[in-house]
Amino acid sequence: MDPSIKFTKDEAIKILNQIPEEWYNVYSKLEARAYPQIGANPLSSEFVKQHDSGYLILLERLRIFSQKLQDVCNDLESRVQGKNVFLPTGESLGDLIDLLQGIKKYQISVLRQYVLLNPEYQTPLDEIFIYSYLQEID
Repeated sequence: MDPSIKFTKDEAIKILNQIPEEWYNVYSKLEARAYPQIGANPLSSEFVKQHDSGYLILLERLRIFSQKLQDVCNDLESRVQGKNVFLPTGESLGDLIDLLQGIKKYQISVLRQYVLLNPEYQTPLDEIFIYSYLQEID
């Protein structure tokens, strides 16, 4: 702020109006909460081809992906502060959270139990995964 520089009234108004916007931009870059990262979609055929390591490992990746997606939905729901947000298809964030919980509870965990109970669906990597999981529990 140098008094020797002469601004017109319009220029001064423009500068004063831009200051709060610029402060907000700087603040939002430095202080805003980051969205949780989701990662690659394990349902894509490319992902399944690249990670052809067994059903249990794929189901674990699906469970983790589903949980991360649910965390993002929970985070978004907390950010909208009680406002209803709907997708173009009509689902709300709450609907998506319920669907993800259902997928995890009634599909992923059921398929996981099925693979665990039927060894013919297990690959050698699945057996290593089971052994590693049991070691972790011990």
